[in-house]
Amino acid sequence: MSNTELSPETAEMRDNCRENAQRAIDGADVDLEALDIEFRFTMKLLKKVAENKRLQERVQEVEATLRDLTFYFDVGDWAAAVLNYVNASENMILAKEWACIEPLLQGYGITGEALRKQYKDLKA
Repeated sequence: MSNTELSPETAEMRDNCRENAQRAIDGADVDLEALDIEFRFTMKLLKKVAENKRLQERVQEVEATLRDLTFYFDVGDWAAAVLNYVNASENMILAKEWACIEPLLQGYGITGEALRKQYKDLKA
C-alpha cells in the first residue's frame, strides 16, 4: 500500500499513527487502546483507498472496451449500409440488363426465363 497515493489528510493520519506507535515502542506513556483503534481505522482506510484505486482502473478498462465496441458497431453499421445499397442496386441493374438482353435472346430462340432460372441456380 506504500505506492498508493493518499490525500494529505489520510497521509497525516497515517503519519500520526506511525508516530504514536513509535512512541509506544520507545516506552512513552501512550494510550494503547486508542493506538489500537487508530491503527485499525488507518489500516481500513488504506485498504479502501487501494480498493478505490483498483476500481478506478477497472472502470477505465471497461470504458476503453466500450469505446472499442462502439467503433466496431459503427463499422458494422457502415458495412451493412454498403451491403444493403449493393443488394438493392443489383436487383435494379439486373432488371435493366434483362430488359436489354431478353429481346436479343428471343432472336436466337432462347427464352429469358430459362436464362433467369440458370442464373438463379448459379447464384444459389
